[in-house]
Amino acid sequence: MQSGLKDELQVLNTIVQGVVNGLGYVGAMVATCEPDDTLPVRAYFINPKLITEQQIKNLEQTLSKLIGIEIGLVAPIARAYLRDERFEVI
Repeated sequence: MQSGLKDELQVLNTIVQGVVNGLGYVGAMVATCEPDDTLPVRAYFINPKLITEQQIKNLEQTLSKLIGIEIGLVAPIARAYLRDERFEVI
């Protein structure tokens, strides 16, 4: 089981790095659709020449303080909620 998880993460990381490095995008992420109607971020890659991991973490902290709830752009809590009214766009 652990081997399968490692292989899955390796494949997803290869995909996002390929999108950035091979296709020239600034960043990419992969989120999987789960049975509970969430889309957790499984892999991401951002061109390190543009922003560092620490800058991303600082941005997450700043945004969380501004909006009053903990958010994660690429942190382990990063996920979209497909059917949660709190996140509906009106």
